[in-house]
Amino acid sequence: MRFMNPKIRFTIAIIIIIGANFIYSCKKDDVTFTNDELLTQDTWVVKSKTINPVILVGGMAVSNILELEADSVRNYSYKYNTNGSFFQYDQNDNVILQASWQLSSNQTELSLSQPLVFTYPIMGDIYVSALKIESITPGYINTLVSCNYEGIDYIIQTIFESK
Repeated sequence: MRFMNPKIRFTIAIIIIIGANFIYSCKKDDVTFTNDELLTQDTWVVKSKTINPVILVGGMAVSNILELEADSVRNYSYKYNTNGSFFQYDQNDNVILQASWQLSSNQTELSLSQPLVFTYPIMGDIYVSALKIESITPGYINTLVSCNYEGIDYIIQTIFESK
């Protein structure tokens, strides 16, 4: 370095400083949120709802049960507030259910004090008061609900996205 041109030394020093600053600023932006923080950041809408095993409706196998819901139900939205209150809204943003919510200690089980009720052909009413959070990121929630109908265990996977 002693014999290196001063302009080259200066340029190398600037590149090192800029590179170090870039690396530091990237690490500073890596913010992680808890599931309850992610849950309360948005109002949520259902983007997909599938059931496994499939159900037979009119002789046809159906796995996408969102297709079986009325348009008005498909447009429901859901809001979890930091104070533990929960609201389900219809397509006109009218409150149709008010309850409280909480997460389990490991933040993977979501419990509601009042169940959500969904009606499906063949199966009738499904009451949902507990959801297993498979994954949650900003703007996205993947949940599972177990239910039993006539001795058959079903898993309903619901994907929520930010409204």
